[in-house]
Amino acid sequence: MQKHLCSPQQHNMIRLPEVCRRLSVSRSTIYMMVAQGRFPKPVPVGLRAVAWIESEVDAWIENRIREGRNQCAA
Repeated sequence: MQKHLCSPQQHNMIRLPEVCRRLSVSRSTIYMMVAQGRFPKPVPVGLRAVAWIESEVDAWIENRIREGRNQCAA
């Protein structure tokens, strides 16, 4: 029987100031969108620190662009 080794996917983490910069919104807006389920949740990286998975933030931005383009075409 062959062993299946799970190769962990490497994730880049970004902190709140970078998320704010990429979205051009305030920290309160980001946390409001998280609470409303409209933005990815952060993950704990320390006792009092959180970060976002960069690929999830990038995917969210891409979806917003796509949705905006679709609305303009309608």
